[in-house]
Amino acid sequence: MSEAPFYSRRLTSKELDLWIQLGKEDGFKSSYDSDDKETARAFLNLENSMFFISYLGDDAIGGSSIFKDSTRNAMALLSIRIHSDYREQVTSHIVKSSLPFFRTVAIREVDAILSEKGDESHLPFPLQNELPFWTSKALDENGFTKSAEISQITFNVPESKMKHDIMWDNSPAPYENVRKLFWSIDEDSRPDYSHLWLEMNLGRATNNLFTSSKNDECEVSFALQTFQDRALMQSLLYQQNTNISDISRAVIESCQKKKLDSLTLNAIADKYSGMVDEFVSLCGEPVQRRKLALMRKFL
Repeated sequence: MSEAPFYSRRLTSKELDLWIQLGKEDGFKSSYDSDDKETARAFLNLENSMFFISYLGDDAIGGSSIFKDSTRNAMALLSIRIHSDYREQVTSHIVKSSLPFFRTVAIREVDAILSEKGDESHLPFPLQNELPFWTSKALDENGFTKSAEISQITFNVPESKMKHDIMWDNSPAPYENVRKLFWSIDEDSRPDYSHLWLEMNLGRATNNLFTSSKNDECEVSFALQTFQDRALMQSLLYQQNTNISDISRAVIESCQKKKLDSLTLNAIADKYSGMVDEFVSLCGEPVQRRKLALMRKFL
């Protein structure tokens, strides 16, 4: 470590530009335009989201973002941004400073999604919330272990008209109704990671959350974010007796109405293989399939 003191602090809601600027400077190897800035602002305004900026002396050299998941009593480590000149020195320190010091009733574990070497996403934060492969050593040093393999799968949106029986709610179902849907799904079938609730909350905040309800009971819920001509389906939940072919067709129809060219299923676990097969039957073989690792640290 340099003799200059290392420390981190939380960003206030008025300091988003400092986080954005870090991504534009030489050495960070990423860029963020104004549209992504608005989504990042929506993230910062969520009740349980936080940005941290880290310094060596007076120089801002990196930062991280987290989301507290009150549904699962857990937390997601969403992003780490560090200037390339300092990664060897401070990555492990930034990971450690982003985590709770000890287990509490509110936070029992921390999740992170790790990209494979040489296959990192080029989507902007917070639409994409995986950690680059160069953070893997720091995750190991801070007690994270691989919990599961997940995938990000991209299809071309077909032109053929989709027929389905899904009726979307005029406004998204209340948060508590979506929580009830989540807990009604068998443990072996429901997605078990905190990023899901970040995506759900961000979808609601940006008016991109779709829900379908009957008799005041939420049956289907997912967020459909857009970037350029691409749709990202996130945080998919559905009752186990729901026709997955109908869901797939309804999602594709939503993409068609927005005139989007491609659809990415984000953070899909093996337990959703039946849903993936439905999209293959409707869209053809994926144009891209990325493997990701769900990392977890128990406090």
